[in-house]
Amino acid sequence: MLYWLYELLNFNLLSYITVRAAVSFCVAFILTLWWMPRFIRWAKARGATQPIYSHAPGQHKIKHNTPTMGGVIFTLSALVAIFIAADLSNPFVLIGALLLAAFGAIGVFDDWRKVFHKKNDAGLTPRLKFIAQVSFATLIGWLLISFSPLGTELYLPFIKEPVIDLGWWMLLFWIVVIVGASNAVNLTDGLDGLAAVPSVFALSTLVVFMYITGHAIMSQSLLMPTLIGVGEVVVLATALIGGLLGFLWY
Repeated sequence: MLYWLYELLNFNLLSYITVRAAVSFCVAFILTLWWMPRFIRWAKARGATQPIYSHAPGQHKIKHNTPTMGGVIFTLSALVAIFIAADLSNPFVLIGALLLAAFGAIGVFDDWRKVFHKKNDAGLTPRLKFIAQVSFATLIGWLLISFSPLGTELYLPFIKEPVIDLGWWMLLFWIVVIVGASNAVNLTDGLDGLAAVPSVFALSTLVVFMYITGHAIMSQSLLMPTLIGVGEVVVLATALIGGLLGFLWY
């Protein structure tokens, strides 16, 4: 929306990635802070609390009334912030937002089944969850290869030329990266929002690399590949960071 206003009004300030990244962070953070207490009240009233695994330690079982599915709040907040601040004609942004929504939907469906059946093991089976993750990752990888300037060449930091052209093997690479990253977060996660801080640090690191790679002068100075357009994903990442920090508050 802001980028559309820039094009309509020729207001150059709105064209800067840094400005729109700050806006996306603030929007997602404020929306999450506003939605979370309302969601917590709704979850407690509806009994949407996390069932505890029967073999969990006793100290863990005292948290059985902790509301679950809070991830839907910071995910929705991030998507709203992306819609407001990002350039929606950018293929990287559209594919990234689709990825966020798709994997968020897997998590929400899994949690909803656990809440509905009041059993921790009533969610998606590992096989079904893995099939869903691989299916969405395959779609995202195909979109990246087919409809973005990313291509199939593999780069390493501080090496300006591609190391190898993987061709359609790049699809397998993206599946491993996406599914691996998703499950890394799941393994870190817990009732106390344990995945929030590691995710914020990981996203902050990626923000630096994406901004430099999308900046022609900086990328040349730091001996990194230049990929015009990928810097816009910074707006998506800062929206998710803002949502995660708002979630961490609670």
